[in-house]
Amino acid sequence: MARDKKIWIRLALFILAAAVAVGSFTHGVLSLVHRESGWYEIEPDAATRAVTYDSGIRLLYYSEGGSSAIRQETSAVQKAFSVSLLRYDKLLDAKNEFEDSVNIASIIAADGEPVFIDEALYEVLADALAKTARKQGYSVFAGALWREWETLLYLDEPQLYDPANDAHEAARIAALADAVGHEDWFSLMLADDDGFAAAFTVSREYRDFEAAYELDAPALDLNALREAYLMRLVARDMAAQGFTRGYLYTEDGLTALLDADTYRFDLLGFTDGAPVRVAALPVDGPAAFCQFTAFRPGEGQYGWYAVETEAGTLLRHPRFDARTGGFHDVLLSVALASGERDIVDLAYEAVELFAMDSRAAVQARIAQDAGTDAAWIWRDDGAKTLFTTGAVQNAGPDEAGGWSVALVHPGE
Repeated sequence: MARDKKIWIRLALFILAAAVAVGSFTHGVLSLVHRESGWYEIEPDAATRAVTYDSGIRLLYYSEGGSSAIRQETSAVQKAFSVSLLRYDKLLDAKNEFEDSVNIASIIAADGEPVFIDEALYEVLADALAKTARKQGYSVFAGALWREWETLLYLDEPQLYDPANDAHEAARIAALADAVGHEDWFSLMLADDDGFAAAFTVSREYRDFEAAYELDAPALDLNALREAYLMRLVARDMAAQGFTRGYLYTEDGLTALLDADTYRFDLLGFTDGAPVRVAALPVDGPAAFCQFTAFRPGEGQYGWYAVETEAGTLLRHPRFDARTGGFHDVLLSVALASGERDIVDLAYEAVELFAMDSRAAVQARIAQDAGTDAAWIWRDDGAKTLFTTGAVQNAGPDEAGGWSVALVHPGE
């Protein structure tokens, strides 16, 4: 009897343990699928990530309601985001051709023959060509120069090869920038008479130049504005489908607000080799926000480095002047926010401002911006001051490492 009793006790304990295990497993599974109201980082699906892994575009989306409704909504948002990102990332690719997309690479490969293109690509190229014609530091024909600096910026130890330390690299960058300035070496023809078409050719002189410098980067490339154009197209697509409770962003400073909420953006300064929050700028959406810095805005990010020279510290970043291949070192950072202008126009203006060679020129350009809030820091400002035309919220000298904020009225 005692033995039978022990068996029954052991059996009861086993059943209890199994029930606890099943309950724990069920709770674990339910916790994985359970959703609560809040912000969700929407990842593209696996097929999209395989192609767009370096697109730079991310999506944060707010979903609320019951767990099932949230799962359904975020699933629908993910599908729409994946389709849109994949389509437009392919469309703006200047290096790779795709069977299901006539893109920039297709135009280049046609070698001067007209190619029928999507209206969206036509609009992007027409806009990039118009911005190139302004000759303010951006060129849609600076693909090779962009690739050269991109390679340097993403090296683990770029200082050794920096043009300040490597005469060969300095001469190469100067030659690439000089090539961009030869307007007659490039021809991008756009037509919208009977459908949308584009034709791109380069001169014999540029082909010889490519061979001499062993270039494999396409000259025709959106380069400094590619992420902004991609964000513009995806943002329009998401809004058209009614997915507006969130925003698109990149790690290096671009944001497209899709809804009508108010967001606060940190305005960054730089102290003791690290970024610090100087102030916050409230922005009412839908709107665009762009913040470009001459310093690394986040820990561990590639694309920025410093070089120590006898003349001082040189900051290297993606905001170089396409006319010279160099840096003007007037600005340490600039941020622009607007509900009237889109992300491409703000990004272009930020590139333009970094390409200016005096404080007076920067201030004059900012003064032209009706409907735009601006905040900026001068490159060599021992006073640690952030200047702004917008109503920012000061972080305070302790939190901001001694930085202060000065309100500037447009036109001053």
